[in-house]
Amino acid sequence: MKKFTTVISLLLAFTALSIFYSCQLTGGVPTYNTYISIKIDGSEYTADSNAYNFGFADPADSGKDVSLLISNKTDTPVKITGIASSEPAFTYSGVTIPVELSAGEETELTVTFTPASSATYSSEVTISTDKGDFKVNLTGEGNYTPGFDESYTVSNSGNDGDPGYDGIYSLDTSAGLFNGKPVYKKPAPKSAAVPSDYYLFYFDTGEGMYWAIDADLNSANPYYRNFTAAAEIPPEENWKYYGDGYIQSGFEFSRNPWITGVIDYDSEPPIATFTAHYTYTDTEGDEEDTVKTLYQWYRYNSDSGTFTKLDSETSATYTADFIDTITVKVEVKVYSKTGFTEGTTVTSYSYTELMIQPS
Repeated sequence: MKKFTTVISLLLAFTALSIFYSCQLTGGVPTYNTYISIKIDGSEYTADSNAYNFGFADPADSGKDVSLLISNKTDTPVKITGIASSEPAFTYSGVTIPVELSAGEETELTVTFTPASSATYSSEVTISTDKGDFKVNLTGEGNYTPGFDESYTVSNSGNDGDPGYDGIYSLDTSAGLFNGKPVYKKPAPKSAAVPSDYYLFYFDTGEGMYWAIDADLNSANPYYRNFTAAAEIPPEENWKYYGDGYIQSGFEFSRNPWITGVIDYDSEPPIATFTAHYTYTDTEGDEEDTVKTLYQWYRYNSDSGTFTKLDSETSATYTADFIDTITVKVEVKVYSKTGFTEGTTVTSYSYTELMIQPS
């Protein structure tokens, strides 16, 4: 009977020992380590926790951060000997490995999720210590922020020049870089008698680099030229007609979003109505949520030399009594229905309506 009891005791001891090492060393999801505790973004992470979800992160941004707190739960030192992520999109910073935590001590590090593209990412992060490992599962999705496509708009070029230049100039990816800058193209209208594409491009005058607009990408004398040297993007002001070197009356050069204006001369006084326009884009094709689109109008104040926010003007149009000249800007923010729903906010170039009585 004594021998039988001894065998049973040994079996129980072996089973308990096996369970202990299984908890400490197996590659479960995640492995449980009784010596340290983990908090992610303020919430405790245990062996029973689901993967921590970063949610959406824009691949064009610098990454999305959360804090990860490691605490020593014992009354003896614990040395952290390594931290390794199975997915390069998840990295850590803020602590130098190895690091030893005394009894009850804690150390905080930052985990950053930086997706390279539109995709779902998962990682198993192994925190190695001299007393065993702790595994943390992470997940997140790369999703681009909805916004505005890269384009510029010319309007009112027909006042003194060729009205064919009016329209939207969109990024021409097929053209690549021209003089180190992107090319923007306005396709010829199908109804044109002599179809011609028009280009917005970086132009080498021989004396410096300027932005220009012409039907010939290799023109030595572009039809329109901007006199702001070496601007990184096509600028708002200083556009001139090359033939006579003057700024045309009413000529407007805008980026996306842009503004159009109409004057009702039959009213007394005349009424100017400005309308905001934009072209929406989303890399993943997430549908725009037009109900949420935000507008904010600004009007130029000649006394202060600045644009004043018009707090009550938050729709796609702005109407005002027109006496002489009005210059406005509009700020637009877009949203999508799915994915990374909150989009970017972009302010248009300024738009001016002049008092030009119809003949």
